[in-house]
Amino acid sequence: MTSRASPFARAGLALPQKPRRAGGLRGLIEQAGVALACLLAWHLLVAWQWVPSSGVSAPGPALARWGELLLTSAYWQVLGHTLGGWFIGMAISVLVAVPLGVAIGLSRFLSDSTRFTIDFLRTVPPVALLPVVLLLLGPTLTMKVTLIVVGTLWPMLIQSIYAASQIDPVLRDAAQSFRLSRSHRIRFLLLPSVAPFVATGLRIAATVSLLLSVTGEYIGGAPGLGAALGSAELAGNLPEMYAYILTAATLGVAINIGFIVLQRQLLWWHPSVRIAPRG
Repeated sequence: MTSRASPFARAGLALPQKPRRAGGLRGLIEQAGVALACLLAWHLLVAWQWVPSSGVSAPGPALARWGELLLTSAYWQVLGHTLGGWFIGMAISVLVAVPLGVAIGLSRFLSDSTRFTIDFLRTVPPVALLPVVLLLLGPTLTMKVTLIVVGTLWPMLIQSIYAASQIDPVLRDAAQSFRLSRSHRIRFLLLPSVAPFVATGLRIAATVSLLLSVTGEYIGGAPGLGAALGSAELAGNLPEMYAYILTAATLGVAINIGFIVLQRQLLWWHPSVRIAPRG
């Protein structure tokens, strides 16, 4: 009967087992305490008039207005526009940057010939291209997605190039010695080596993507949180303006936490993820 074990298992090499993590209740309490302290500091700054009341709303009215917005369909439509542009831009960046970066990283010729071009293009601020993109595409979803792709493509591309170029030569020799097939090399050598670096680039790009989405909406006028924030600012409705600011901040934190959880679930075997539980 033919064994279905992996080539490394047949060679006597054991794979790491998934560790059990202790609960993070203490960490959640600490983070909640810091958040409450920030709200208290915000309240005191406004109450003691250390900041101009004409430009800063107190946290109470802002939170109350945020609660009212949560019950309206317009709020969720605005949130959907922002998340829709974020998702499309991220998807395009991943589909383009990861395969291209791995191909460049595996080829010495491609790596040397594209280094200057990549280093030059990645230093161009995406916001600097906003006037051009806005003139060409107008305040549309396409404009916002283009801005997101321009800004998020480079972190994932560079991480993918670095990951593919840093594959351990000992592992390459071992795969060649065991005469692994192409599919087994991709599964047991390329993907485990590239995945941690790509995951890091993905987390960075996710945050940058949200920032660019809101920026494109705020400055370019595309529908979303940024446009709603700008409308509230022009109307002088400070509680609503800060409600949308809190929404964008909460959304950024939620996206970052989501990617951290996903990374821990998929890359539990990697040393960077296998952190000892806190006491």
